Amino acid sequence: MRIRVAIIEQDTGYLEKITNVFNTRYTEQVEIHAFTVMNRAIEFLKSNRVDMILVDEQIEMQLKMFPSKCNLAYLVDSMGIESVKGYPAICKFQKVDLIYKQILSIYSENSQSVSESHLNLGGSNVIAFMSPAGGTGTSSMAAACAMQCAGRGNNVLYLNLEKFGSSDVFFSGEGQFTMSDIIFALKGRKANLAMKLQSCVKKATCGGDFFSTSQTALDIDRDICWGHFCRWLNHIKTLFTLKKCCDHKAFCKQKRKGYI
Repeated sequence: MRIRVAIIEQDTGYLEKITNVFNTRYTEQVEIHAFTVMNRAIEFLKSNRVDMILVDEQIEMQLKMFPSKCNLAYLVDSMGIESVKGYPAICKFQKVDLIYKQILSIYSENSQSVSESHLNLGGSNVIAFMSPAGGTGTSSMAAACAMQCAGRGNNVLYLNLEKFGSSDVFFSGEGQFTMSDIIFALKGRKANLAMKLQSCVKKATCGGDFFSTSQTALDIDRDICWGHFCRWLNHIKTLFTLKKCCDHKAFCKQKRKGYI
């Protein structure tokens, strides 16, 4: 399924660049319709359906001009702005990969349609790392294994499910979403959980993928149950074309972790 996105932006140079990148990297995931004049965008929207509208915050507009069921977000110049006039904000000046993930996140939270991927169904290997107590180096072993597998050319996802997770200690990558966003989607039974997972995963500098640690320990200790975990893992194994999956103490009350 392709997400239809209308971008309304006065900077023609920026608009041309971002459109070209999306058409090159994400032609199968996103369909871009670009406009520099609001009136032309409105005329287009009268007879064409889009899933999301991105509008430069400097452009004056009336919300009643847009379809009521369409997702709306503002394009802003600065990082750190989460919302404008009650709508999500996306910084224009960042990597297109990150903009794409924000589009996925916003769409997954508001769309009623279901999007599933069936690539490599059941083809991922899970490697579990477990220990009887904390402080024994199990986290380090799981992370080292993930790095080694990634270095050998395998597609790897490191999944850390500890109460006090350490993913960000071992791996670094760009992106603003964490495990807390995924847990919220799991508990809310989001229709587009698969899309939410894609928006939250980060690409580590070592080549593997990972999810950043939850914002608070209570998110993963109290709010996630065995059913949530099974649903999550099943989505991961079907979404990502993986060759290795490592999991430390797959799902115990004391310690949990993994990389897939």
